Amino acid sequence: MSNKRSLTLRAKLTAGFAAALVLFASVGWIGILQIKAVEEVAHEIRERWTPRQELLAEIKRYASEHRLLSARRLHTRNFRELAALEQETRVVTANLRGANETYQRLLGFDEERVQFAAFDEGFKTYQAALGDVLLRLEPRDLLGAANTFERTAMQAHATAIEKLESLLATIRQRSTAAMDRSKEVYDQSLLRFLPS
Repeated sequence: MSNKRSLTLRAKLTAGFAAALVLFASVGWIGILQIKAVEEVAHEIRERWTPRQELLAEIKRYASEHRLLSARRLHTRNFRELAALEQETRVVTANLRGANETYQRLLGFDEERVQFAAFDEGFKTYQAALGDVLLRLEPRDLLGAANTFERTAMQAHATAIEKLESLLATIRQRSTAAMDRSKEVYDQSLLRFLPS
């Protein structure tokens, strides 16, 4: 009888330890799955949305710098300053073109493509209007150049920047949605492991 009792006690202890081990392993496995889910969302934010936001901010900075250099070009009469402005404008234009090409490689969804194409088209309209301004400067039509710059080029630039802001808002919205998903996964994991 003692042997039967010890066997029962041994079986009970073994079953208890096995149940505790299964419980700990299950909790650990669920925890690992939750960490993996949070990491996937963090990866999406880090690799998809943050680079887009940074690149769009860079594009906006270059576009704004281009407009400022163009305005200075319109009001400058000194040939040395004109040469320096022309060089700076070429550098900014090249940087803007490079940032645009980089962003085009990132384009991932239809709304993003449409909005970026709208910005690109708007900026090309601005550049064409700026070309008209520069043509008017050659024969010294300063008033005509200033009017074209204010009415056409500045308006086209504002429209292009508006389109870029719209795209940036879309990207920020998607990034915020990813952060919300991350918080939701984190909160769910806390609810599973912490008692109320």
